[in-house]
Amino acid sequence: ATSPLEALKAQAVAARTYTLTKIGSFAQYGYDVDDTTRCHVYRGMDVETSATNEAIRQTSNQVLVYNGRPIEALYATVSGGVTADAREAFGGAGQPYLIPVVDVDEKGNAYGAHSKWFAWYLDIPQESLESKFKERGVDFGRIENLTVADRGPSGRAINIQLTTAQGPIDLNARLIRDAFGVDVVRSTFFEIRKTATGIRIEGKGWGHGVGMCQAGAVGRARAGQKYDKILTTYYPGTQLVTVTGSPISYSARGSYVDRVKFLSGR
Repeated sequence: ATSPLEALKAQAVAARTYTLTKIGSFAQYGYDVDDTTRCHVYRGMDVETSATNEAIRQTSNQVLVYNGRPIEALYATVSGGVTADAREAFGGAGQPYLIPVVDVDEKGNAYGAHSKWFAWYLDIPQESLESKFKERGVDFGRIENLTVADRGPSGRAINIQLTTAQGPIDLNARLIRDAFGVDVVRSTFFEIRKTATGIRIEGKGWGHGVGMCQAGAVGRARAGQKYDKILTTYYPGTQLVTVTGSPISYSARGSYVDRVKFLSGR
């Protein structure tokens, strides 16, 4: 809430647009969206502030569209200087507007460099390395080394390779985040090197890195960029539009409440 207003406005539009694409996803459970990371988290009215509410008010009814439809406006805490391609983060076909964006100014300085998680490192002892992989069903005895085997378009690790007594083993790089926790291995934008006691992971960013970099949006706003410029930079090829009436009408199936009212005649 202490971020510049233009960054908050960009966040408001991204969150609104993302929510529209989620509506209907959980209809089998009796609701449209939840408050977890599956829907980018919601902590309730108690955390509202005058600043965030003003950003919502000033962007009322505004959504991002691609080919006339709301986009899946993903965002992450900090990208580490370049955002990720959706395909390298999640697999699948991806989206034309969720592609790597080099997130630096004209001097080459990253807009999100002010974040405490822009760069980080983690030392993992040999015993912990082997036990954590074993907990995930990867048990090949002693792990002699661990390296990045393949990288995606943004430079993030796609596959890692374990050197074991049974030979080299290739695994999805996301496994190491799953094994140690996404709040410990904060992204797959990392280098790995062997140490005397295990390995060291030197990484950048926190989160999947796809779409808008929240720290970068703050940096861009501090540099004087307006929210529309911030949004169309992080989501290339999209348009910011103002919807007449309720933005819910832009969702795939309308809200669950509206569907229930329609079906019941109430």
